[in-house]
Amino acid sequence: MNELNFRTEGENAETFKANFRKDNYVLVPNISWIHTTNRVLTMEEIKGISLKNLETIEKSGLNRTIIAKNLATSIMYQILRDGFFHGDPHPGNIMVLENNRIAFLDLGMIGQLNEHRKSQFLKMLMGITLKDSKLIVQAIVELDAMSERINLKKLEKDIDRLRDQVLSVPLSQIKIGEVFREVFDLAFSYNIRIPGEFTMLAKSLITLEGLIEKLDPNLNVLEIAEPIAGKLIFSLVSPEKIGKEVLGGALDYGNLIRKIPTVFLGFLEKFEHDDFALQSKNRDSEKLIKKLNQAFTRLSLSVMVLAFGLIVTGIVIGLSFVDASRVELITTITTVFWGSLMLIGIVVLALMISIFKSRDS
Repeated sequence: MNELNFRTEGENAETFKANFRKDNYVLVPNISWIHTTNRVLTMEEIKGISLKNLETIEKSGLNRTIIAKNLATSIMYQILRDGFFHGDPHPGNIMVLENNRIAFLDLGMIGQLNEHRKSQFLKMLMGITLKDSKLIVQAIVELDAMSERINLKKLEKDIDRLRDQVLSVPLSQIKIGEVFREVFDLAFSYNIRIPGEFTMLAKSLITLEGLIEKLDPNLNVLEIAEPIAGKLIFSLVSPEKIGKEVLGGALDYGNLIRKIPTVFLGFLEKFEHDDFALQSKNRDSEKLIKKLNQAFTRLSLSVMVLAFGLIVTGIVIGLSFVDASRVELITTITTVFWGSLMLIGIVVLALMISIFKSRDS
């Protein structure tokens, strides 16, 4: 239905154009919105050669190797960087322009990957590149698509067998699309349901490799994907991204700390009003309750230490983003920092005293 709605296709084209605004080797036609409806799509005229006409491309003096590299690089960036990729990159949907530039047409069928899915694909891709079965299995497990518990050891052995069959050849000869299809078929045999976006992803990669093989049989998609994946892995562990995640975690733990007194008060109220019943056949019940209280105390103190630790880490990272000229803000943050460190020290001391007391008793 999305393919039949031309406004959706026009919006897809706008997203593609924004994603490739800094990449001059890719062209996406402009959409004339004033002349576009759900049933009519009007875009700028693109003067080029269809990728179906390889002989014409050859006669025009264009470089098929550069075209193949531009095409493969573009698709891999669509998948790994943008999470928004052409779902049907067959020759009729791609044109070649001057200077070996490529233009994408017919953007009705689009695949999308969120950050979590991109990370899974990246892990699976690195597992294939490094020929590491454990990485591939981890990526499959992280799909959260298992309907029941499976024997992971057996799955890993089957992946090992597949690796020996398919990945035993040099990296330059590995067909990434075929490998993904084999991996997904194997996962399906374990009743693991592959998400639809990954099915479309495998289809796009197989289509891409067929095109690359026609343009330049000596070029391998995996060899182009490997450096792109390596570069994007560092973006996943950049200080800025980690800082945001730590600050987000600090807020979550802050909420947890605020809720702990309320939860314990409710717990004690249930004891006080006999709303909470604990049945035990243990004759030494007082000793058991004492040990449970000690365990709850240690757990609470440990959670508080972790929470304060995250807050302090978040403050340290946050300081790196604060303008040095804002003296008042830096002073406030520094005060909070040292105050948090003192609280951590007090909590740790209380935890140690609790542990030593329990040993004595």
